[in-house]
Amino acid sequence: MTLGPAQLEVIRQATLAVAEEMKFDLMRTARSPVLREAGDLSCALTDAAGRTVAQGHDIPMHLGVLSFTVRRLLETVPPERLVPGDVYFTNLPACGGNHLPDVKAVRPVFIDGFLAAFASAARFPAATSPSRARSTRKGS
Repeated sequence: MTLGPAQLEVIRQATLAVAEEMKFDLMRTARSPVLREAGDLSCALTDAAGRTVAQGHDIPMHLGVLSFTVRRLLETVPPERLVPGDVYFTNLPACGGNHLPDVKAVRPVFIDGFLAAFASAARFPAATSPSRARSTRKGS
């Protein structure tokens, strides 16, 4: 199948719109003002191998991070074990993290029973800041 330039541009804009809409949905439903008001988050679509297909106009520090997260997920969980409805969460800095208390969510997308893509979001601030966690551990 060969796509012309116009068809390719329509598909590109549609995938970018999906990533942007994911971001706006997350901002509208967020409890944290860091997400809701400042928009300090990122959303992206990757293909089934974890290569970035589209990412919203997000925080520059987050650009491209989610593809590393998806690839690490695929190293940990074989694709054949993924099922519709799965959502994986991680705060492991080694898989595309920026801050330890940040959490990334990855959801596989299936079309006709086959793994087609991943929808991902980064930067869910943890409920407890690192400084608060330290003071709690010390018994304060």
